[in-house]
Amino acid sequence: MVGTSTLHNQIILIAEMNERVYKPIATQLTRAGAVVCVSETRQALLKECDRRHPQLLLLGTLPHTNSLDLFRQCRDFWQDLPVVLLAHQPLVNDYFRDWALKQGVRAVLSSYVQHLAQLQATVQDILFPLLEPVAATAKRTMPPIPIPVVTNPAKGTDISRARAIIALNQISEFSQKYFGNLAIGNYWRKAQQTLQSEHPLLDCWVVDHWGSFDPEQGAIASPEPHLSQAELQSLKVWVATFTQECERIVVDFAQLLRQYALSEADCRFLL
Repeated sequence: MVGTSTLHNQIILIAEMNERVYKPIATQLTRAGAVVCVSETRQALLKECDRRHPQLLLLGTLPHTNSLDLFRQCRDFWQDLPVVLLAHQPLVNDYFRDWALKQGVRAVLSSYVQHLAQLQATVQDILFPLLEPVAATAKRTMPPIPIPVVTNPAKGTDISRARAIIALNQISEFSQKYFGNLAIGNYWRKAQQTLQSEHPLLDCWVVDHWGSFDPEQGAIASPEPHLSQAELQSLKVWVATFTQECERIVVDFAQLLRQYALSEADCRFLL
């Protein structure tokens, strides 16, 4: 389960006129430790933003108001305020999501109750830098991942790139049970950037905005069909670092991953 104190004292403003929509969301985020305020009109929203200076705005539907126009107004007034659009449908249209992200929205999420865990995880991901001061992070960060020693880095393995991409996508698909797609993509790319200097071979691997690995783009810089020893070790460290990011929210994520995400063969070469 997602941690219950991960949003401690973070002020989150919900702009939504329908109580059936905002009440379950407010309850979920309050249980996670957030201070949740609800505005049911445009005027109330603007006053609350000025008065409370929230860390995040969940923007749904308000009477006589176009949500995207209101988003632009909030962006102009409060440039550092992250805004998440609430879509009142079970599945968000990919085209609309991509368009909204290009406008500056941080995420577009379904407001349906079955997606509350994904909503909380995405909110956590957006606010995480504000939640972890450097000193506090140093106290609770897991031990650094040891860099494997590869005796013969150029030597090949019997693991194909296609198989590795399938396994990486399995990890992403499993992670969607606990996190939003946007969070998964951020975790993969953050881990990749952290490891770039020590594992330059990871630069050849492409993960998209939503945490998916495209078979047509995986390891595009190498014509070899199979992984080298060095590439395999780099992928293992990447997966371990991604897992550490996930364990900041779901503490037993590594164990869940080993038990349920991958086949036994895939676990042996990636975990």
